[in-house]
Amino acid sequence: MKHLSILVVVLTCLLSGSASAIDTDAEQNGREGLEALRAGDQEKFFEHALKDAEGGLAEAQLMVASQYEKGALGAPQSNSKALYWYERAAAQGQPEAEVHMAEICIQGKLKPRDLPASVDWLKKAASHGSAKANDYLGDSYLSGRGVEKNMKAAIPYYKKAANANVVGAQVKLGGFYLTGNGVPADVNESYFWLYIASKNPAKSPYKGLKEAAEGIRKKLSPEVALEVEKRADTLIASFP
Repeated sequence: MKHLSILVVVLTCLLSGSASAIDTDAEQNGREGLEALRAGDQEKFFEHALKDAEGGLAEAQLMVASQYEKGALGAPQSNSKALYWYERAAAQGQPEAEVHMAEICIQGKLKPRDLPASVDWLKKAASHGSAKANDYLGDSYLSGRGVEKNMKAAIPYYKKAANANVVGAQVKLGGFYLTGNGVPADVNESYFWLYIASKNPAKSPYKGLKEAAEGIRKKLSPEVALEVEKRADTLIASFP
């Protein structure tokens, strides 16, 4: 359902009424597209989305790319057109498109595999605020995917992602601090990150997080555990 999440982003932009973000014609076009979608006319919706993409709206370019890739919401399936629009959106610095270009380069899905290029795209996306890109960059340095393997270089990227509430990075840091992999072994920090991950709404792919956190907690005194939880709850409260 990725294309639907992109749709929400685009429609939020199109219907925000912000004159600084879009002009009146684009806003009207977005409204007509939404009306068409509500009426079940996916082809008409796609026409409106494509019009905005051709007009240079990066979020619309991202959505159109996803529609072409999936052959969904009124678009015929076309890998070449999907790649074209992903590249157009990424060239404008749209971070989700930049991350997707990195994924394309890693998977070799719409173009030949190019791991060094994936790292370049991820660094661009990270510089534009993508927490997911930081998590991916950590993975790249951890495994030597497109860059020289360097665990110490991976850790700062994971920390940036974890502090932006990326559950995968939180889980990894919890494990790293428990084993002393790339960081000094620290049971307090291990519990800190696993506790946060266990509270993360996106934790569903990671089974047994609550049990794992509780297991680490038993290694701490009750007083220390409460101090760690207080610190973790402060970070959790700062998440959007």
